[in-house]
Amino acid sequence: MNKKIRVIHLAENLNVGGAEYVMTMIARGLDKKKYYVEVWGIARGGSMVNILQAQGTVVKILGIFSYSNPFNILKLAKFFKDFQPDIIHSHTYFSNTISRLAAKLAGVPTMVVHVHSIYSQYTARHLWVERFLSRWTTKVISCSDAVRQFVLQKEKINPSLTTTIPNGVDVQKFSNIEDNSSLRHELNIKSDDIVLTTIASLTPQKGHRYFLEALTEIIKINQNVKYFLIGDGPLRKELEEYVEKLGLGKYVQFLGIRHDVPLLLKISNIFILPSLREGLPLVIIEAMASGLPVIATDVGGTSEVVKEGVTGLLVPAKDVQKLIDAVVTLFNNPVDVKVMGEQGRKRAVKYFSQDIMLKQIEKIYQGCLSFK
Repeated sequence: MNKKIRVIHLAENLNVGGAEYVMTMIARGLDKKKYYVEVWGIARGGSMVNILQAQGTVVKILGIFSYSNPFNILKLAKFFKDFQPDIIHSHTYFSNTISRLAAKLAGVPTMVVHVHSIYSQYTARHLWVERFLSRWTTKVISCSDAVRQFVLQKEKINPSLTTTIPNGVDVQKFSNIEDNSSLRHELNIKSDDIVLTTIASLTPQKGHRYFLEALTEIIKINQNVKYFLIGDGPLRKELEEYVEKLGLGKYVQFLGIRHDVPLLLKISNIFILPSLREGLPLVIIEAMASGLPVIATDVGGTSEVVKEGVTGLLVPAKDVQKLIDAVVTLFNNPVDVKVMGEQGRKRAVKYFSQDIMLKQIEKIYQGCLSFK
């Protein structure tokens, strides 16, 4: 029997987030006949731990909180030596930095780094670190072509090291979902309500304030609107206060972190994502897989998923009037809403399924190991 390929997936923490969710999908989805996979939170755990462990994935929390301390790098290198991985696959800046240093010391044969967004906040120091550590990197995976261009142009990574593997989701999880009358009752959705939904962490980069401002004008056109914000984060209290200040209390509900997202998308009419930056948003793929038209800001790799006028509408970031116009356009064209939803579903299945992503990841792994 052939020996299984030993893989560690690492991130700074295992909280709910796009990067951590993609990491979890990969770790759980790799062929268990070929791979033995563990997931390590370098600094701390989080809510993804239970999800991983429920599927039988071994999770370790290392409690290492800084990469500037050389003893922490040596400590991680010792963990690597004890595990003897064939591949380390790292996610997020903190993990990507300390993992590459420790992997070099431990003699790990294959080091894969996954870039999940366009990090416009990076300083010259961040960019230099990424460029310097690329010499100890086997492959840099970007989640979209827009992210890859950031890696090439800003981080100035050798093009031969880089590749694009679009994020994918379990599209079947969002298909054939029956409308849930009890959920409609719980959320007080009436038969003539139009449900707008955003799924995103409550952080500045997600641009919630811009759509809330747009909503003040949208309700003047149609008062049968409900806006659901799914997710949590440091801005929750501030956004709740902003909703009250704008007089939107009867229209907006903060639902927090939910585990019934497919059902919530099923009872929605339009998906909204007003982000200021993105890599390639999983939530948009999920919305499209659910048959929803999407209104989103044209940032990062969003336009690689949403086809303008076909599966949704794209607007500039921070442009409140364009958000208003896009929503009103769909309000006035219910046939387009249905057609866009159908086209979005087809596009998600064809290009952005979890199975497609996993096949591409395994191909990268095999290529890296063969090269070594």
